[in-house]
Amino acid sequence: MFGLTPLPMYAIVFLIFSNVCTFLFWQFADSKADRQEAIALKCAAEHKATMAQVDSMGRIAKEHAKEKEAEHAKNSAETSDGWAAALGVVRADAARRVRESASRSAGSGSVPEAGPNRPGNAETNADAIPAPERVAQDCAETTVTANFLQTYIERLEKIDERSP
Repeated sequence: MFGLTPLPMYAIVFLIFSNVCTFLFWQFADSKADRQEAIALKCAAEHKATMAQVDSMGRIAKEHAKEKEAEHAKNSAETSDGWAAALGVVRADAARRVRESASRSAGSGSVPEAGPNRPGNAETNADAIPAPERVAQDCAETTVTANFLQTYIERLEKIDERSP
């Protein structure tokens, strides 16, 4: 055919076939690379959006934590001040009752200053039982403390229920 011997003819056909195959494989690889590049760009955009969302959620969480911490500090200060005020009232009331009881029983208008071994304090004796006035005062202080702690815990639970 065309006056060529079979060997050069086969070589030409082989080279044309190899060129066509190389072109087709190159096109296939190029389209696959384009798809992979598009996937990589999409992933990069999604990653960037996710990072922005996580950053904004982190800022919101920090602000919420600061607000919650400030509210806890305020509640703690209010509870401490309220507890101290109520305890002062209970102590003053107990002291008033002791003075009234002493003035009625002794007939004097004043109660002497209590020393370190007053009857209301526990003595060094292991079997010493404090006076009923002292027990009543201690019970009142304990009750006030328990009431304020319960109120404080309930306030904290309400705050925690409101927070997401």
